[in-house]
Amino acid sequence: EESEKANNSFDYFNTLSRTSSFNTSPIPILTTSSLTSKVPKKTVTLLLPKKRKRKKPFGVHLQAEKVSIIHKDHHHGNISSQVRNIQYQAKCDLVEQFPSLSTTINLLISDNLRPLLLSLSPSMIGDLVFQLRTVLFSPLLLMVQSWDVVLCVCIRFLHQVSLILQSVENCQHFHQVWVELQDKCKKCFYQHQVECLTEVRAAYIDMWCKMVEAD
Repeated sequence: EESEKANNSFDYFNTLSRTSSFNTSPIPILTTSSLTSKVPKKTVTLLLPKKRKRKKPFGVHLQAEKVSIIHKDHHHGNISSQVRNIQYQAKCDLVEQFPSLSTTINLLISDNLRPLLLSLSPSMIGDLVFQLRTVLFSPLLLMVQSWDVVLCVCIRFLHQVSLILQSVENCQHFHQVWVELQDKCKKCFYQHQVECLTEVRAAYIDMWCKMVEAD
């Protein structure tokens, strides 16, 4: 009986050994080519309409135009042309608001102001100063788009008049008054617009009264 059990055990191990040898297989080796899948490349072709001509080889979608460049000679650092354009715009704005004073405005905003004033008689200069009050004291002045430039032009005009009046009694100090007002408006006009306009009006009235007294 014991011999029979031993034979049965031996046959069992032999069967298990053969079964395991049949079931085992070598581990597959993964390569780079097996991990990378090749995607076929796509080719896209765009067909343009058959409207190409000799003058338009790319059709109507691409149009070319010949242009010419005009070179202007500008003097470096020279802003005189810009100043003239600004003053011209201010003159147009003034004439639009005060059409009855077009002659006075043209004289007021002149490139050669001092030689022009020297060529006028004292009575004509007085008329110009008197007509200027219509601009300075009108509510329409604040409606002019470039009224800041207009105010500077008025100060320049009154300063030039004060230089002519230096020989007149009680008018010698107005030259310095207008110089100080001119500097103040340049520095802080946009922070104190109403104050600058009020001081210009006050200095104008003072100088006009002295001119009337001297006459």
